Amino acid sequence: MVDIRALLSQSENLYLECKLAGGGIPSGLWETYASFANTAGGVILLGVEEKTGRFIAKGVSDPDGMIKDIRNTLNNSQKISANILFDRHIYAADYEGARIVVMEVPRANRQDKPVFVGTDMFRGTFRRNGEGDYHCRPEEIKAMLRDQSDIGPDNTLLENLALDALNEDSVRRYRLMFQNSKPNHVWNRLTDTEFLVKIGAARKGQDRQLHPNLAGLLLFGEFVSITDELPFYFLDYREHLSDSTRWSDRVCSGDGIWSGNVFDFYFKIIERLTADVKVPFALRGGLIRVDETSVHIALREALANALIHADYYGKQGIVIDKEFRKITISNPGTFRVGIEEAIAGGISDARNGRIFNMFALINVGERSGTGLCDLFNVWKEYGFKPPLIKESVDPDRITLTLQIEIPDIYDDPSWDSKDTLNSYLRENAGNLYWNEGNPKGNAGNLDENDGNFKVGDGNPDENEGNLGGNDGDFEVGDGNPEENKGNLGENADNFEVGDGNPSKNEGSLDGNDGDFEVCDGNPSENEGDFEVGDGNLSDNEKCVFDAIVKDVTLSAVKIGEQVGISRSTVERVIRSLKSKGYIEREGSTRGKWIIPK
Repeated sequence: MVDIRALLSQSENLYLECKLAGGGIPSGLWETYASFANTAGGVILLGVEEKTGRFIAKGVSDPDGMIKDIRNTLNNSQKISANILFDRHIYAADYEGARIVVMEVPRANRQDKPVFVGTDMFRGTFRRNGEGDYHCRPEEIKAMLRDQSDIGPDNTLLENLALDALNEDSVRRYRLMFQNSKPNHVWNRLTDTEFLVKIGAARKGQDRQLHPNLAGLLLFGEFVSITDELPFYFLDYREHLSDSTRWSDRVCSGDGIWSGNVFDFYFKIIERLTADVKVPFALRGGLIRVDETSVHIALREALANALIHADYYGKQGIVIDKEFRKITISNPGTFRVGIEEAIAGGISDARNGRIFNMFALINVGERSGTGLCDLFNVWKEYGFKPPLIKESVDPDRITLTLQIEIPDIYDDPSWDSKDTLNSYLRENAGNLYWNEGNPKGNAGNLDENDGNFKVGDGNPDENEGNLGGNDGDFEVGDGNPEENKGNLGENADNFEVGDGNPSKNEGSLDGNDGDFEVCDGNPSENEGDFEVGDGNLSDNEKCVFDAIVKDVTLSAVKIGEQVGISRSTVERVIRSLKSKGYIEREGSTRGKWIIPK
């Protein structure tokens, strides 16, 4: 049973509809039932009135009789096309002294869609958008009808096309990848024509001649031929890594420079998509360099999923936007299973089964239905903000937003696992992918540095500093200064760590594009992208503290913009100010800073 009080604490929305029902079953009930079934499910409360934003329980005079009438109508195929409710989905409940009727409407299985009122699906099909029900357009209904079949639309044979409609270079590249992944496979000895039949890209038509199916055309065809069959087909990859230009890079299927097919698109953009994900130095078996992480794998799966599950008859095409530390992947179509089921994993229900299989033959795409589940687990493992999935209608689209950064755990209410974050920081020893410095407690990352590193006889304890990415000469000598007062000099190009054995906090040389100077003061637990002076606060700490005093509502991003330092540095300074008791936090994202001193 649903928690009625919790439901009514919010206004009517995509998942909730209240109806007065004082004179029996209200008009519009069945349109709402069909809307919920055809969208994402929802709850209907009968006997509740909404008035000026408030819900008032009026109750129904005969709840048992109303429930019986509802069941009778649901089982009448002349009234409703499908009854997707079990007995547990319809019941009476007490709320504020009134008896109301509750209908919990689940998301309909794709085989039952469209659920419609009456006998004419094109007049009686509704969906939910925002707070209300709307009448579906014919193309939406046709999309639901296509999804009913267990044979995907990409299996459609295109008897108006011959195999010469396919791009020879695309087929050749695919065959090379297949051969590399399966060098001893018997299909490697086949002709191109025989090979295309075996992988499911072509078959014989009624004329006994070979023709490509829709999957073969999408994977290997030319853009013009594809759009002859699918007018709304479009693939677009856009990078926005600089505010000075509209796009830093762009690849789109209709630019006439390349084939424009799905196969070539995937391999054109996959390296671009993962290019900024840093690779920590690691050896497999002590000998072979590991050149990718689980983040690389998850991003490849996310892209493959969009291409495999897209409704290529839908509008607006497949669009991938890459921004600094943020990737958005959007494709036409809706989930063929519920979002919760898709995230939980274990159910593989590809809209384009032929494309799915052909990608799997070259080791692209996850066949066990765990793609989204693995994605969420990887993002949690690395401490990134949880992925955001949005399913929208009119037009049908699925949008996946991935933040490739560690959230501000002080400001972000969506982050609920500080232990996971802290564990990640400890285990990754200062390498936070985007090279943002060395958090305290991490041993630093000396991987892929351009300079010369010499580690002397000292025995650094716990934290050796993050010297990654520096062009100068580094030398660690033999001495043992006590509280991290090593001599880093003043130049970003030539750093010399003197006779030091840093005990805890020697500072982060993140980016190393400025002048670093450690003065005579010794504040505890300094993580260092700033000068440490004689006072209790460093220059950066003073700047951040002054900004907070002037406006206690500032976020870490806004502070960084005002002060002129990176967000990662702001967050380190904030942690230092909190540990020193200069500031406290009240609330989360919409909270504010408290100045106790």
